Amino acid sequence: MKTKRYLFILMIFVLALTAACGGSGDTPAPPADVPVEAPPAEEPAPVEEAPAEEPAAEPITTEFPLPEDAANLMEVGDGTLNFQTALSIPDVVTFYRFAFPDYTEREVVTVVEDGSFNIVFDGHASGKAIVIQGFPMGDGVNVNIRLEDI
Repeated sequence: MKTKRYLFILMIFVLALTAACGGSGDTPAPPADVPVEAPPAEEPAPVEEAPAEEPAAEPITTEFPLPEDAANLMEVGDGTLNFQTALSIPDVVTFYRFAFPDYTEREVVTVVEDGSFNIVFDGHASGKAIVIQGFPMGDGVNVNIRLEDI
């Protein structure tokens, strides 16, 4: 019973405090005959200088053949290359089969599907296999080429 009484007193106190502080949330308008001052003009923001041009990245050189329309060529690390081409998946596979005529394709691990492809060629001078993988991306195919111990 005492808890209810304290809660009731607390609610009345909060309501009284809210009314005393103008708890309606409305801000009274200034009288019509008093001129309203305009807020001070904002100073223009300082003009930032354009950052100095970064030196152009060195072109990536690779021993792997690339389609003529290869774009966004990136060296990902450890000699792994990634790029995009507008060729279809079957066209990319055909391109690399003709690009590596002296290498042996590991047909047992070759997979060519609508959603991706994987081709492995043996015969590289390093003794590693050339692994080429790709998948559709946007209007073309994202291709990844690397040497790998398999």
